Parts: sequence; structure tokens; C-alpha cells
Amino acid sequence: MKTLQRIMGGHQSKSHKIGHYNLNVVKQIAEGGFSYVYLVKDHSTSKHFALKRILVRDQEELAHVQHEIDIMFILLTLKNSTTAKIE
Repeated sequence: MKTLQRIMGGHQSKSHKIGHYNLNVVKQIAEGGFSYVYLVKDHSTSKHFALKRILVRDQEELAHVQHEIDIMFILLTLKNSTTAKIE
């Protein structure tokens, strides 16, 4: 969490390491009531990603955020393991 706060604290021109990703914040692309979404670029692969920063004030909010992360992981796993033909 401290790493994300440092990244979003105005140091957008610098490189930041999150997990095994070496990221550069390109720009903020969205803002909600309790979150911000940034376009970031991985220096190793030159791929772009969306990085969501969610403001959490207490353990209950943290549990909701973890639930959102779990759902996104499940959806990503399903997307990568199944193919659908849409006509």
C-alpha cells in the first residue's frame, strides 16, 4: 500500500516497482468517490496497464476491496481459460 501511495503522490515521472513489475505512471485516466485509475507502462515489456488505487479507511473497507480483487482475479482466470464465439 505504501508503494502505491508513493507512486500516486506526484512522482509520475519516476519508475516504481510493484511486485515484479517496474512501472511508470503515464497519466490519471479516471477518478471515483474512493478510487483513482492510472495508465501505467511496464518498462520490461512496454505493455500498458490500468492501475487502480483505492482509498481504504478501515478494516471493513479493506475487506470490500479484497473482495473486489478476488472477483477480478476470478474473472481474469475465466477469461484466460475459456473462449467464446460471439456473432
